[in-house]
Amino acid sequence: MSMCPEQELWQVVIEKAFVDAINPEPANATDIREKSIAAAWIRNCGKDFCFVCSLAGMDPHFLSDAFNANKVNRETFKNSSKVGKKSP
Repeated sequence: MSMCPEQELWQVVIEKAFVDAINPEPANATDIREKSIAAAWIRNCGKDFCFVCSLAGMDPHFLSDAFNANKVNRETFKNSSKVGKKSP
């Protein structure tokens, strides 16, 4: 089953937040601010993060837990969309 374009869009939003949050060498003050904002958004797993994850078809708690455990990679994203779903 393929994703709808809207889900793909929201997954890109989440992926960008992770890229910003994990940025090892922010180049300027804007990058530093974005890193901090993105990390807090993911780490806190608040209402907005959960809502965006639901739009993306992803498990917010799985993603936040992986981020907080410093275990984020491409597999995290793939696995997030499978968490809590039963196989056919």
